[in-house]
Amino acid sequence: MKTINFCKVILVVAASALCLHACNPGNLEYKYPDQLSVIVEDLEFESNGEAQSVEVNTNASSWNASSPDTWIKISHEENQFSVKVDEYTETKGDRTGSITVKAGEATPVTITVTQLMPAFYNDMEVVKLQSATVGKGVNIVIMGDGYTSNDMRRRTGKYEKEMRETADHFFSVNPYSRYRDHFNVYMVVAISNQEGISVKSTGKKVDTKFGTALESETSSGISCNPVKVFNYMKVVSELKNVNDDDITVVIPINADIYAGTCYMYGPENTIGDGSGFTISLCPVSRKSTSRNIVTDFRAIVIHEACGHGFAKLSDEYIYYNTSIPIEEKTKVISHKKNWDWNANVDFYSSITGTSWKGFVNNTKYGAVGAYEGAHFYSKGIWRPEQNSCMNDNVAYFNAPSRWAQVNRIKKLAGFSYTFEQFLQDDVVPEYPKTTGTKNMEEFTPLAPPVVMENLPVRNSIQ
Repeated sequence: MKTINFCKVILVVAASALCLHACNPGNLEYKYPDQLSVIVEDLEFESNGEAQSVEVNTNASSWNASSPDTWIKISHEENQFSVKVDEYTETKGDRTGSITVKAGEATPVTITVTQLMPAFYNDMEVVKLQSATVGKGVNIVIMGDGYTSNDMRRRTGKYEKEMRETADHFFSVNPYSRYRDHFNVYMVVAISNQEGISVKSTGKKVDTKFGTALESETSSGISCNPVKVFNYMKVVSELKNVNDDDITVVIPINADIYAGTCYMYGPENTIGDGSGFTISLCPVSRKSTSRNIVTDFRAIVIHEACGHGFAKLSDEYIYYNTSIPIEEKTKVISHKKNWDWNANVDFYSSITGTSWKGFVNNTKYGAVGAYEGAHFYSKGIWRPEQNSCMNDNVAYFNAPSRWAQVNRIKKLAGFSYTFEQFLQDDVVPEYPKTTGTKNMEEFTPLAPPVVMENLPVRNSIQ
């Protein structure tokens, strides 16, 4: 009879149980390896590049992104980090750096960061600063004089900044602010060999693209090469089929002086509605005076470009304490009758005889009347309101001026528009603080417009 050794059986059962327990993964805590991934392998920035974000995917309890390059700035967030870079001014080539992302025991990820060297505009490049969203587009072309190649950095350079500033000033006053969406605005790059402006009286010569020149150091009159301006305007391909009479050019000048002049050309192909090609010369004036008058760049743009250039308004300054000469009166009447210029002056002492008689007895326009003195003369010519931008550069246009401006905007945009519609739509702007009508002892007027019968000669760029 075979004998069973119970001790061996117990040992085998115990060993089997131990083996089963050891082979069952459900009875053990299993640790997965740390993992790390990001959504990009490299980052590229412009010379003044804006911040970019990088998403981080990891199962580790914590992670970190860092860079050995001091020009790379990193900000951590919950599941991502943002990267900023210092502005890059070198022009010898791009620069590169790196970012290392670490998470627990996962393999670190390295991201290559490239920052492009500054890009500069070439002469005669065209940038569309704004596109019309209402109508077929009213066209403004802005191009500066006295800016050198050093000013031509894309986006952040002095040239582009001041061309965009010019556009903002143009649309900073009513009614242009209300109808900005009717306008196309183009920037044409014009690179001068020297910065600044020439001065005729002193013989100072500055080699600039459009040859802008101040008459004297005490004058506000400026001249230019209108043929070259005209031809630079023509490089805007989108304006190929646009009537030249319907284009307004604004020339910011890289000179901190109080001056301004508008070249105004009688319309060749159309009559009426304030048509005519114009060039508004506007120095980038940053100066202020102790007198209560505005002499800054914005005021010059509003007076020269919004007033003279676009709307063909007359000056309302009183320079001479005499009656307007008959020959000057004849010119004003002719331009008013044939071209619809000079909407803000007339030759009647009663509002009922003026071209703005439609505002009479309208309580909305209580400020409108007939005030003697305008177009540099104190007698024999009348203006619609006590004061307006065309007098002392205040950021306010009188009602007849606004009608001329809105009417031209609407017609150029392709709409049929009436005076009755204007009366309904018009919002009378709040009048800015001002000292009122100025005389020559208190205020230095900007120079009168230079009026030409025909457009600049169409020839090759000089």
